[in-house]
Order: sequence, then C-alpha cells, then structure tokens
Amino acid sequence: RCEFINAFAEQAGLTNVQSVWARAEDAGHDENLRETFDVVTARAVASMRALAEFTLPFVRPGGMLVVAKGPNPQEEVASAVKAVELLGGDPAQVRGVASYGSHGQRTAVMVAKPSKTPAKYPRKPAQI
Repeated sequence: RCEFINAFAEQAGLTNVQSVWARAEDAGHDENLRETFDVVTARAVASMRALAEFTLPFVRPGGMLVVAKGPNPQEEVASAVKAVELLGGDPAQVRGVASYGSHGQRTAVMVAKPSKTPAKYPRKPAQI
C-alpha cells in the first residue's frame, strides 16, 4: 500500500506526501511522526473509537482525520464522541461519498483536531 501511495504521489507530482509503514500504536509515539500531518486517512478496519486512538496522534493541531466507513456509521461515530474529544478532536462529521458497496453508499467520517493528543495515547490494542 505504501508503494502504491508513493507511486501515485510521484505520478501526480505531489512533493508533500509521506507514507509510513509502521504499527500505529508504536509510530504514534515517534516524535518525528507525532502531530506532524495535515491530513491522516484510515480505512474502516476497526471501530471509530479505536481508529481515533490509533490515528489522531499523527494529526497536527489544526489538521484533519478522514476515515472511510460504510453506510450509516452514525451510531458508531456517536459512541466515539468522548474518545475523539479526549484525543484532541472535535465531534466527527459524516459525509456521503460517491462510492457504493453491496450495503449502500460509503461514507467519510471527518474529524477536525484543534488540540494536542495527550502523550499516553495511543495505547496498545489490548488496552483499547
């Protein structure tokens, strides 16, 4: 996946793109990566609460997290409000995107991050 992102960025002439191959719970504590990215993206590989903890530490204050989700993630997003706010994010906004799966229209969950993430996050997966 990183090779694809790097090749795409090169073909598109983008010079401010960085792909990182690492475990988020480890890389999220790396001072060279922590709170340095304007935009961080993630696929729907975990609950919104877990994704927020794994990804928001990479987003700089003033940046944005964009998570790909399936149709109707509102309940899942609502259950993550406290976690998102604890991690420095504003309440998430859900937007439909021009992509459809077998269950309907996919969505993008967007979280603006106005504040820093507390240093103890992200935790190891077993603690989340």
